[in-house]
Amino acid sequence: NESTGEIAPGFQIQQNHVFLDVGCGDGTLCRFAGNMGAKVIATDINPDCVQETVRRLHRTKAASVEGYVSDSNPLPIADALCDRIVCMEVME
Repeated sequence: NESTGEIAPGFQIQQNHVFLDVGCGDGTLCRFAGNMGAKVIATDINPDCVQETVRRLHRTKAASVEGYVSDSNPLPIADALCDRIVCMEVME
């Protein structure tokens, strides 16, 4: 819901947030967070997904963009860095 900045009810993304998408896939949620002005970190095991997501994020209002090719075990970022974390549709 772009009018409220929510990915889901009660899960709002704001400019001051650091948003992490574990298994970003096509980057839909990353782009939403970028459009809200958050700092966005995208991880995926597929290098093409990460590359394309990062490329698309540069056309948003994202405060900054980072992309990592990783199986996320462990996550390639510092502990306690992110305010909002999503991991959707990665167990298929």
